[in-house]
Amino acid sequence: MDQGALLKALEGGKVAGAALDYDPEPPARDNPLLRLPNVIATPRIASSTVEANIMTVLHAAMEIHRVLSGKNPLRPVNRPVFGNSG
Repeated sequence: MDQGALLKALEGGKVAGAALDYDPEPPARDNPLLRLPNVIATPRIASSTVEANIMTVLHAAMEIHRVLSGKNPLRPVNRPVFGNSG
């Protein structure tokens, strides 16, 4: 991302807001994007909540059960092998 261009667009009203995750972390404390009220900045791991991890494990287990029960997976990576039927 061109941070300078984003800063200019946010300050000029061409972009209403931005939600950013930074890599590498942490961003520099003096990064001008971080002072804008229309910017939300999170670390890369922000989506790794307890709830998200529970749902990931739950859905993986449900898919394993589904396949071991003789059904096609709901979201296969290789759909041409399984076809479109569930």
